[in-house]
Amino acid sequence: MELDAIAAKQTPGDGDRITIKLTVEPKPYTGTAEQIEIKNEAGNGKNVEFLDMSLWRLVNDGTPDDGKIEKTGHDWTYSASGNVITATCRNNAAHTATLTLTAASPTYTNIAVEASFEDTSAWTSFGLELPTITYTAKTGSSLTDGKAANAGSYTAKASVTVGGQTYTATQDFEISKATLPAGLAVSVTGWTYGENDNTPSVTDNVGNGAVSYTYKVKGADDSTYTKTKPVDAGSYTVRASIAETTNYEAATVEADFTIDKVDMVVGTNLLAPSVPVSGLVYDGSAKELLCAGQTWDEKDGAPFGTFYYSVDGESWSTDLPTAISAGEYNPVWYFVGDKNHNNIGSAEAPISQLYPIEISRGDQTAATVVMDGYTYGGTLPPPSISITPSENATVTYYYSATNTTTGGTEWKDMTATTLNAGTYYLYAVIAATDNYSSQTTAAVAFTVAKADQTASFAGEGYSLDENLFIIISDGYEVSATSGDFASIIENGTQLTDGTTYYIRKVGDANHNPSPETAFIAHIVRCTYTDTIRLVENGTYGMKLNCCDKGEFTFVQVEGGWSIQNADGKYLTMKDGKLVLNDEAFAWTYKNGSFSASVKTEQKSGGYWWGWIYIPGCGSKTVTTTYYLSTVTDGANLSTCCVCAELYTTVSGDHDFGCWIDCKDGANHKRQCKHCGEWETEAHDYDETTHKCVCGAYNPSCAVMDVTATYATKTQKQFSGFLFWGTWKNVTTYTATVKVNAEGMKVTKVEVAASENGYWTKGNTFTSNSEIEQFFVRVTTSDGEKHLFRVADGIGHPAN
Repeated sequence: MELDAIAAKQTPGDGDRITIKLTVEPKPYTGTAEQIEIKNEAGNGKNVEFLDMSLWRLVNDGTPDDGKIEKTGHDWTYSASGNVITATCRNNAAHTATLTLTAASPTYTNIAVEASFEDTSAWTSFGLELPTITYTAKTGSSLTDGKAANAGSYTAKASVTVGGQTYTATQDFEISKATLPAGLAVSVTGWTYGENDNTPSVTDNVGNGAVSYTYKVKGADDSTYTKTKPVDAGSYTVRASIAETTNYEAATVEADFTIDKVDMVVGTNLLAPSVPVSGLVYDGSAKELLCAGQTWDEKDGAPFGTFYYSVDGESWSTDLPTAISAGEYNPVWYFVGDKNHNNIGSAEAPISQLYPIEISRGDQTAATVVMDGYTYGGTLPPPSISITPSENATVTYYYSATNTTTGGTEWKDMTATTLNAGTYYLYAVIAATDNYSSQTTAAVAFTVAKADQTASFAGEGYSLDENLFIIISDGYEVSATSGDFASIIENGTQLTDGTTYYIRKVGDANHNPSPETAFIAHIVRCTYTDTIRLVENGTYGMKLNCCDKGEFTFVQVEGGWSIQNADGKYLTMKDGKLVLNDEAFAWTYKNGSFSASVKTEQKSGGYWWGWIYIPGCGSKTVTTTYYLSTVTDGANLSTCCVCAELYTTVSGDHDFGCWIDCKDGANHKRQCKHCGEWETEAHDYDETTHKCVCGAYNPSCAVMDVTATYATKTQKQFSGFLFWGTWKNVTTYTATVKVNAEGMKVTKVEVAASENGYWTKGNTFTSNSEIEQFFVRVTTSDGEKHLFRVADGIGHPAN
């Protein structure tokens, strides 16, 4: 047809020819729809628009102003993969449609499960028909009327057949077995022991699965379930096991039930205990108070349960109650059933027997009192008595110093009595018991001996004045003859100098005289001397132990003590030096060491004032105290308590310190701090702890730690001459030393700036410059010196 004066958008017919004036050059057909703007020959300005070009093509016959369009149509090809079928147009590949087959995998509901296609709009828009879906069942599964409704595994299929070729999409799916509903339950009604049992039942078993029942004791482990139904009384659990079916899973449900105990009937299956003939007489042997009860289960044909008996209603036993002692008894009982029978009575509510049984008293065998003699002042031995038979009867003892016939007012209760020396008589009264009457014994004699006395007589019992007149203390006596105190020396008698006499404590009604001791009558004077060794001056560092200074004698003088050598020379401090001269020099003894204060006069020095020197014109007195320590084989010196002279022996007991030196486990020793005496003993030694059983350490295994703490102090200090001087801040550093020694005794601590420097006693070290390190020397009780270098507060062994 000829297109002219087209006033609207139109689609030409197949084979129509049109005359157009193209505003663009014609293009070969590319398979893609394009809009081509054309104008008619009339030139009316109207446009013609080709709308759907997908099935059309423009044919150019070579004339620029002429063309022809043709409609081509669809030509389909198919393919299938998995659950998808694809259709594609051969003329236009852009025309493609797919079908996707899907199917759910639900749980069984007795409703058929059907597969379906996903979005089919593209497929149907091209005029394609949807294929039919069919189903097949896998092994063990089944279709119902060609549908998948039962639990199992299935495959859905959809096929397209073209030109004898079939294209199939498949989709597997499953229907799971369902669980039985929540109403699934088992129940059984309990019964009483001996009755007919009841059968369990199950509700809501909709799958009609086979049911089996098993039983266990309530609360027991599940491994104890058994098919045997219980018969004994108790609490149980029944389990119903429902078997798996075509469409339902297997399941189990439980329920509890009880088999009650049966009540017994007295007289039918229980014969209660009975009481024997009353009027029993006590003869010392046990008597049974009840006959044994009996039980018999008529159903089982066997005895069951247990009888319990009691006399006092508190102590219960399965043995028949018996009694030995005389008296009245009212026995009671109760019965405890077994697993299938209830009790009769209880310990709190027993079955009473109102038949009292009486046993009369007997007689005791005669007894004899035993009383040992003892010494005055000692522990009173308790009297004793043998009673046959023994009844733990109350026994009261009475004594007299004169009466031998029991009874009367002269006899006294002997409980907690202290007796003087002499002869006494004793008898006992045995109180009546439940089974025996009372008894009084015959009197027996016993003796309280006099006690011996002891006395040390070291300044005890007597004293002598300078003329040897004796004063004897009360309670003592003195004789000139050993063993003969018939004639004693009277107070105020003058004794003969150098003569031996004898003294003892006087005896009395309760004491023998003490053993005698001898003494020599003379005036007591103290002339103690001892050898000393001079040691280091602790304050000024005087080295006095460089050599042996010889033997010295200590003599008391005015103001203190003089110290003389064998030539009678006095030990003196002069100009800071220790010298010997002919003049007495007083030393003061205190805290184990001697000291002397020496006063010296010193003139004050001059000074420069500019270029002029001004000499000193004043003086001052300076007091210097020197110290001299004294040691005698490790013993401290003391003074006599009578004359105040110096001596090394201390009266009284030893005061030993710790055990030391346990290197080999057999050489342990310790020293008295008063007199210096050493004590040595063999002890067991532990190789693991390096300790002896006495607590001593092996010195070779002892541990010593040295540490230091630091402090600083800043203050102003003037230096220079008069007003030409300056003030400046000076910082002083002080280190405080701490020594920790385990297994050894520290006797001295010294500090110095260098290893070979000037050693100062004490535990501090001070410096005007910052302390980086210093040295500590520790002396232990074995005389060993241990050197430490202290840096950063830690002591490092330096030897």
